[in-house]
Amino acid sequence: MLKRFPRLFHTGYVLLESAVWMSAFVAAREIRGTLGAWFPEIFAESWASPSMLLPAAALLWLVAARLVGLHRSRRLVAISRDLWDIGRASCAVLVGMIVASYLLRWPTASRAFLGIFWLLGVAGLAGVRIAVRGILARARANGYNTRNLAIVGAGEAAEAAHAWVQSHRDWGLKFVGFVSSAPSWRPGKVVLADLEHFDEVLRDEI
Repeated sequence: MLKRFPRLFHTGYVLLESAVWMSAFVAAREIRGTLGAWFPEIFAESWASPSMLLPAAALLWLVAARLVGLHRSRRLVAISRDLWDIGRASCAVLVGMIVASYLLRWPTASRAFLGIFWLLGVAGLAGVRIAVRGILARARANGYNTRNLAIVGAGEAAEAAHAWVQSHRDWGLKFVGFVSSAPSWRPGKVVLADLEHFDEVLRDEI
């Protein structure tokens, strides 16, 4: 399904992230209010989370996530890089909200609210990303949502690349053969074509 309807999956995932981000906003507002009632000496400063900040936060997240590449295919990207980029995008959203509040003269949310919002947002987005990556990795390892792969080259380097791909089945890369013009290397190898016919391999196999 993911391979046949990539746009549908992408749209659903973006909407899921937006829902998590907005839920973090609402939860931060409730937590901030509760903490202010319990510990007025710590959370004594006034705070506000006007309704216009919620759509602004969602829009800023979509822009920031696109800029850091979170909504592109990242099957070969390490989870640590994913989490780092989530943190970067979330920081950009936080700064954007502060700047927007100042420029548009909106009531300014307190530092306590913004801090709770950021922590909840990062935790929620990281959890969703880890869960989705785990589901996709398992699906790819079982032969779903795969992409065909042809390795251009011959010799030890090509064989090492093949072994490397085969050892990461969770990437979902299905090896279909080599593209090589080396005649001495052909016996026993799955050679799709020589380099002169590489365009045909791309059209028919990839």
